[in-house]
Amino acid sequence: HWVAVGRDITERRRSADAIHQLAFFDVLTGLPNRRLLMERLDLMVARTHAGDIMGAVLYIDLDNFKHVNDARGHATGDAVLRHIAACLSRAVHPKDTVARLGGDEFVVLVEHLDCATTSATHAALALAGRVRAAMTEGVHIDGQLYQLTGSIGIALPTRPGHTVPDLLREADTAMYHAKDNGRNGVALFEPDMLAEAENKLILERDLAHAI
Repeated sequence: HWVAVGRDITERRRSADAIHQLAFFDVLTGLPNRRLLMERLDLMVARTHAGDIMGAVLYIDLDNFKHVNDARGHATGDAVLRHIAACLSRAVHPKDTVARLGGDEFVVLVEHLDCATTSATHAALALAGRVRAAMTEGVHIDGQLYQLTGSIGIALPTRPGHTVPDLLREADTAMYHAKDNGRNGVALFEPDMLAEAENKLILERDLAHAI
């Protein structure tokens, strides 16, 4: 004799999928969130140090996005962010990761570049150019045309001991240099940028103490 017991686990599966989606993906854009990005960055940096691959990080911040929220409201701002997320996803290779850190900040994680630093740098710069061009594609929302630009900073894990926080900080620093240079541009991280940021921090601290 055989006895079979059946149970419908559809709702359990749906709940598990929803929990996974909330844990690893951005609710607004559907892109990977900071948590999933950090996991993939950890893996990329480890493989780079092992000599398997070379990767790069593109840190993207929208220019003057606050003006959209202030003038048209957050609903329009959210629609613009979803449009930008779609543009970024189309501009990169399917194996690359486009993540939203929060607000109007995005990160593109590029893997499988040439292990030679020079070739990898050229490839990352070329991709940044394509990403910047894709972001300028206008979108109509409620009969209004919105056309935003972005400032992009690039960093590569080129030195031994390079950590994920180092890489993100360097890409972020390069992005602010792109903004300082007139926005809607691309900047590749250089060590002098970090030294300049450190000097500014020390100067501000000393001035505050002096006052």
